[in-house]
Amino acid sequence: MSLDYKAERFQVLPNGNFLIRSVQVQDRGTYICSAQNSVGLDRAMVTLEVWSRPPRIQLPNHRDATVHQGGEVRLECRAQGVLVPLLSWVLPDRSVLTPDPNPNPALGTHPRVSIFPNGTLRILVAGPADRGLYRCVSSNTAGAGSLAVRLHVSSLPPAIQEPREERVTRPAGLPLYAQCSARGAPAPSIRWRTPDGTLLLPSQFLNGNLFDSGSYECLATNAVGRDKRTVRVEVTGDGGGGEVVQQGGAVALNCGAKGDPVPTITWLSPMNRVLPVEGSGPVVVQQDGSLVIQGARGADGGNYTCRASNAAGESSKVMGVEVMVTPPSFTLNGAGGGINGADRQTAVVICSALWLQLSNPTGSTTPP
Repeated sequence: MSLDYKAERFQVLPNGNFLIRSVQVQDRGTYICSAQNSVGLDRAMVTLEVWSRPPRIQLPNHRDATVHQGGEVRLECRAQGVLVPLLSWVLPDRSVLTPDPNPNPALGTHPRVSIFPNGTLRILVAGPADRGLYRCVSSNTAGAGSLAVRLHVSSLPPAIQEPREERVTRPAGLPLYAQCSARGAPAPSIRWRTPDGTLLLPSQFLNGNLFDSGSYECLATNAVGRDKRTVRVEVTGDGGGGEVVQQGGAVALNCGAKGDPVPTITWLSPMNRVLPVEGSGPVVVQQDGSLVIQGARGADGGNYTCRASNAAGESSKVMGVEVMVTPPSFTLNGAGGGINGADRQTAVVICSALWLQLSNPTGSTTPP
């Protein structure tokens, strides 16, 4: 071998040393170094022994794993050896997957199945077809080892967590929150059916009053079954409490909301507009959360909604305000009495009337 010889893993350095990169088991043996000049020749023999150890799986050789249908499962495979072993997985269909430095489940023959660089097998949205035996193979030049995992995919019909039957009585005009959550595999979808048969999906809204009296059904369904919960709602009365105030007077509405953490108070006008805190005008929201109406007018009458919310949820209360108007008053010559005058003389009668604002559905001002 000349001094200039270079191979992929073998190299003789200028100082005469022999370099072997990435030593492998097959590199073991006797290497001879030969040196000569004009006066003689000398040789030296070096025996190289390559120490190796076959892979040793660090997990049980056989185990079972269960995943709910539609869920994600990760199967671990860890091994030690000298040299560092290569990990691969043999799937139930006998295809072989090796680790991908940048696993992307959307690519490849099995878009839902991938292997992380550490050898963990990941299966997304597990289904019945994923049942079977998965075998992890760990190998290096000194040998191989393996472990087997039998995967079971379970299917569970929906199970609603709240009571199957519930009766709720609620004053008219107040919100009602009916809870419905369900477990199952695959994850169930939830819909509500109103008394008139309308089906509602999550985050779907209907115009009008949803919670009128009647039976509301929560339906939870998945591929293997369904479950139902019924909420019977009875609406009573004409809503929350109210206040009566004389026109031009003042009234304060207190929300009285408590909670932990302290709830945030928001007031909505009868036109369903948010009222700012310490805003301008006759209707003002105070810093303490109360609503104050100064110099009440007919147009200020109506239902005001107090909404209290914190991290735990939200609650609302509706309070009505009725503005009482005063009928017009007449003043006759400033005294309200009779008029004295001589016969055939001219008499002047002065009549002044104060028209007061009346409250009507349109909020306009109409004389009586």
